[in-house]
Amino acid sequence: MRKPSAIFFFIILVFPAFAQETAQAADNPIFVEASRLYRTKQYDAAIAKYEEALKADSSDVRIYLNMSVIYRILGNYPKAIETLQNGLKNANRNRYKLFLNIGDCYYAKKELHQAEKNYSAAVDDNGLYPDSYLQRANTRMDLQLTKEAAGDYRTYLRLKPNAPQRPKIEQLLALLDKEAADQAALLDNILNSLKNASSGTHTDSAGVDDFKDTGSSGGDILD
Repeated sequence: MRKPSAIFFFIILVFPAFAQETAQAADNPIFVEASRLYRTKQYDAAIAKYEEALKADSSDVRIYLNMSVIYRILGNYPKAIETLQNGLKNANRNRYKLFLNIGDCYYAKKELHQAEKNYSAAVDDNGLYPDSYLQRANTRMDLQLTKEAAGDYRTYLRLKPNAPQRPKIEQLLALLDKEAADQAALLDNILNSLKNASSGTHTDSAGVDDFKDTGSSGGDILD
């Protein structure tokens, strides 16, 4: 099936945001200082402070997320993925955010199967977080898994009915539905043609002389 215009994916793709400071940050002033350094683009110093913050609380998912964002800004996707995976080893809550961001890293690297795998892990960890479905849908479109992608888009809209991307997603779904219907009609026409062409062709059996053993194995199939 021909993939619809890529403009949809540019419009509706979600990018990870820097973790917001919450009331929890008051318990970790090092985290607050690290975030200040990030906002002033002192990335190396920010990373050092986040690593210091991890010593105080290695289960704080926000630290891994923020460090990964900095590594992505610096173009170091392997280090971003490594950081997020370390978070999975230590965090016991909000793990779906780590999987989601790992998926984003792989998507940026165009490793689509790995991206889909991690988006699926995010869905499994929290089936009510809409952005995981959106990211997986975008990835599945790139993988030509249009039926599965359509299901994810619909789930996203169900979980986030007021999404600003809704008009574009509904337009894309309409295109996918039309192409699926056209594809089904085409397959029906081909099948009917084959049935009509094959009718009456089985009345005559081949004679012995018509069959010549070529020496090939009867168990072989074409790849």
